[in-house]
Amino acid sequence: SVVAATLLLVLSLFDQVPPSASDLDIVRESVASDRAFVANVEKHLPEGGSLFVEPALDFPEAPRQGKALDYEALRLYLHASRLRFSYGTDKNRPGAAFAPAMDALELPDRIRSLAAQGFSGIILTCRALPDDGQELVDELHRAGYSEMVRSEDDHFIFVPLRAGARRTPPPASEPRS
Repeated sequence: SVVAATLLLVLSLFDQVPPSASDLDIVRESVASDRAFVANVEKHLPEGGSLFVEPALDFPEAPRQGKALDYEALRLYLHASRLRFSYGTDKNRPGAAFAPAMDALELPDRIRSLAAQGFSGIILTCRALPDDGQELVDELHRAGYSEMVRSEDDHFIFVPLRAGARRTPPPASEPRS
């Protein structure tokens, strides 16, 4: 029992060691990248612009997807003062099925539906997507969406929907905003 107590003490002390300077530098770079990215997105959109965050992830406590860290998409909230995001709807609550339903649509139908419901753009959480989102980026390019804003650390991509998005009324089964 003394060995177990000593081991527990050592592990507890190790857990309290502050991060190394290189870890702090990585965090600083990530925060600066997120801040610059959100500022750039806010320049493209009116106040209250709505952004659909891909892929749709459960909130809270989603299983890890790809290389993304838990709650990675929430980092953008920290720097946004005038945007609205689709990510963060509590699972098992009204509206929680919306994002997964949009994700399930083929890209042209998804874009039409999102634009019709007032979304101003899409945010790709690259590290949560297969191949860091490159396949989806290629598909967006083929669909005529070449204007994109990338974060400095390549964790996020913003795609404005206003250019080329046809505004059509959503089918009766979809919620209106």
